Amino acid sequence: MIHNCGLIDFPFKGNSFSWVGRRRNGLIKCRLDRALGNEDWHTIFSHTNVEYLRLWGSDHRPILANILSKEKKLSRRFQFDKRWLGKEGLEEAIQLGWGAPIPDEPDLVKKIQSCRRAISNWRKSDAANSNSAQLIEKLTKELDEAQLDEDREPEDILQLKIIGLQDHDGSWIDSEEGIERVAVEYFNNLFTANAHDEEFQILRDVPEIVTNDMNSSLTREVSLEEVKKAVFEMNPTKAPGPDGMTAFFYQRFWPLISADLLATVRSFFDSGTLDPRLNMTNICLVPKAGRPKEMSGFRPISLCNVGYKIISKVLSNRLKRLLPKVISETQSAFVAKRLITDNILIAQENFHALRSSSSCRKKFMAIKTDMSKAYDRVEWPFLRALMKKLGFSPLWVQMCMACIETVSYQVLINALIARIKQAEWMGKIQGLSLSLASPPVSHLLFADDSLFFCKADCQQSEEIITILRQYGEASGQQINFAKSSVMFGSKVQPQTKADIKSILGIHQEGGMGTYLGLPEKIHGSKAQVFAFVQDRPKSRINTWSAKFLSKGGKEILIKSVAQALPTYVMSCFLLPKNIRSKLSSAISNFWWSNKQESKGLHWIAWDKLCSPLSEGGLGFKMFEDFNLALLAKQLWRLVRFPDSLLARVLRGRYFKYSSPLSVKPSYLPSYGWRSMLAARPLLLSGLRKNIGSGFDTRVWSDPWIPSIPARPAKGRLANPDPNLFVNDLIDPGTKRWKVDKLQDLVSPEDVPAILGLHPSLTFSRDLFIWSHTKSGNYTVKTGYLAAQACRRGDCDLPFQGPSVTALQAQSWKIPTSRKIKHFIWQSASGCLATCQRLADRHLGTDRTCPKCGTFEETINHVLFECPPAFQAWSLSQIPIIPNVFPSRSLFTNLDYLFWRAKELGGREETLRNFPWIMWFIWKARNSKVFENTDIHPSDTVQHALKEAESF
Repeated sequence: MIHNCGLIDFPFKGNSFSWVGRRRNGLIKCRLDRALGNEDWHTIFSHTNVEYLRLWGSDHRPILANILSKEKKLSRRFQFDKRWLGKEGLEEAIQLGWGAPIPDEPDLVKKIQSCRRAISNWRKSDAANSNSAQLIEKLTKELDEAQLDEDREPEDILQLKIIGLQDHDGSWIDSEEGIERVAVEYFNNLFTANAHDEEFQILRDVPEIVTNDMNSSLTREVSLEEVKKAVFEMNPTKAPGPDGMTAFFYQRFWPLISADLLATVRSFFDSGTLDPRLNMTNICLVPKAGRPKEMSGFRPISLCNVGYKIISKVLSNRLKRLLPKVISETQSAFVAKRLITDNILIAQENFHALRSSSSCRKKFMAIKTDMSKAYDRVEWPFLRALMKKLGFSPLWVQMCMACIETVSYQVLINALIARIKQAEWMGKIQGLSLSLASPPVSHLLFADDSLFFCKADCQQSEEIITILRQYGEASGQQINFAKSSVMFGSKVQPQTKADIKSILGIHQEGGMGTYLGLPEKIHGSKAQVFAFVQDRPKSRINTWSAKFLSKGGKEILIKSVAQALPTYVMSCFLLPKNIRSKLSSAISNFWWSNKQESKGLHWIAWDKLCSPLSEGGLGFKMFEDFNLALLAKQLWRLVRFPDSLLARVLRGRYFKYSSPLSVKPSYLPSYGWRSMLAARPLLLSGLRKNIGSGFDTRVWSDPWIPSIPARPAKGRLANPDPNLFVNDLIDPGTKRWKVDKLQDLVSPEDVPAILGLHPSLTFSRDLFIWSHTKSGNYTVKTGYLAAQACRRGDCDLPFQGPSVTALQAQSWKIPTSRKIKHFIWQSASGCLATCQRLADRHLGTDRTCPKCGTFEETINHVLFECPPAFQAWSLSQIPIIPNVFPSRSLFTNLDYLFWRAKELGGREETLRNFPWIMWFIWKARNSKVFENTDIHPSDTVQHALKEAESF
């Protein structure tokens, strides 16, 4: 027929079986769809071909017609695969490749090249491909199943290839060579140096901070332990650089390569010169959103060689110890123990003051600037001059410039900070102070996000913009005025606002935007302010592909996406109750929904699902408890780091003469402070004073007795001295407890606990510790568990029969697939939609089993007692014991399969099959209910054993 019509079939690639479906229990494929063209078409477009794409929610494959020239075939990049380990001959090949004789002087790069050649030769051998046939069969089967249950969005697949870009003139370029040219021109323009003043006047106020002792510590000889620490701190499976060797290779073969690696690192530290072959880098382009049409829509990711990253890791590990002294406290990025949330909370206090403080709303303003491509536009001569000005030794500067990408930005912004501080010291800029006791804050920095606070007048505006321009000219960075804004105090005059906007060149007035991703304006209805928090999780779980996920897939999506997205906001603010309820409701609906229903039947209450796996739940997060645990972390940091900028700002405003743990509510507090105070009861429930000198702890009022929760000591006297401190109970000479005094004053039940405490021999300060961790440091994980325990302790549930918690918890320890574990857990939890369970929910009246038509269809009946199910168990080789297994109790049967069957002589390899047998018994039941198809028990067992074996 095609030939008679004068048509010619297009050449094709991919799986040409364009239609896939099921008939009964079989998978059927056929080629129903074709692309045809006449002879003239094939003459004009000689390179035409079609590609059969993957199935996307339909039983027909899309067909993509390509009429352009053939794509340039690129050689496949070598990449070490950890799955090769354990195969015969690999380790021997690596040892031979690494130890092979190399012309000239051997070095790390040459040895890696030799090792790669040895691995490539090994991969072509029979040993490496001995199980290829079985692997191909397994992967083909998995692919067939995946094609009928596709979970990925079409957009996610199409983004794997750039099909065209717009160049700088706006012309559309779709050839391979043209796309390469556009990318190269873009990066050449981005990384081209600008003309600059070699004197760098902006650096004149930068102080010399790095001492000779610091430089000696930075440039000391590298030890083997130091290099090993750098190697094993790396993520073993991250994408490698051009040489293809992952960090896993270096970790796995550390004994073989350590000597050569140490020699390379030491050579670099001695000379300050980096082998350019080590510093070769691949750039991977990741779309920022959607399908970008311009290069600016891609985020470049540098893929560096691991050898280079080891050297830079050693450098950064040494430098990070000095960063708190080198980097200003107003810069929260890159420095340990400084968090982005510090900047957010300080900024929110100042924004709140601009609206509510009588002294700030008339006189002050905030300027938010955005650096356009901040890191990409850094001028390297400026960076070198800045590092020298800070006092770094010439050798260290040379090493850092050789590894510029790893450590450059950490010290870059200090030049700007120095000029701002100098202007503030000279009175040209006045920072915003929340009270007389609070430090003035003139600037907050996080990477390229800058926020400045000063008086709302023309003089200080001129000074700010002058400093920013000088900094931009020297460093090469540019302010993006379109993304910058200025926020004025609520009582600043309109004419003053207009004059300042003209001076700054910033015409966008702030207050309704965001700072570091969170709203600048937090007042009024909190439900409206935080409405955005529920939008992203809902959009992610409501996609069409998410609806077709298995229970295991849904669990991963909920834990890694839906419940993770609000974490950033909850770290700073208490979400309104209705927002938390809507989030929980949306996630619960998604969990119980199926392909046809958007809501589904909720078999178990949400708070039960949020119990830990060990307690019979699924480990989902209760948003209220998690929110409080995150906020308690902020309060904990105020207690443990009282000299941080955030603590000093808040102390001057809210607890000048007290502690954040005992402060009373103040007048017009910010929402950030009110949020932290909401977590105070949780933090107090786990805090205990750790006795050092005893001078800071009151015996009868501070929590220092190690109980759960910690509490003050109990006295023996009716009217004990309220000002008695713990140090009064310690002998100052021996640093031991005064036992006689303890027995006279303290209740006998507390004396043994006190004697178990060990006062500090150096009389260090008494500090609060968190009772729920061995280290004494608060963690969000233990805080969340404590919040859950407090909430459960408020309600005393009545006894409702035997506990199935142990059975539910054991479901997750079975060696089987995640979806089968979920099925076993649902069975133990009573969450299967049998006729009896549906009738109990008033969703039906017939309780009779649809397979046997005799007995009530309970979960135990359908899985164990129904004649087809009983026959399947009889054929399974799992020991059948009369009156023991199968029994009339579901929990007895599960208990038998989980634990007792092995004790009664069952073979371990046979017992591993029982989850699959249960699963296929349930599938056979569903085939009868929904398709009126009877599956013989022998087929059920055969399918179950085959799936168990392939797993």
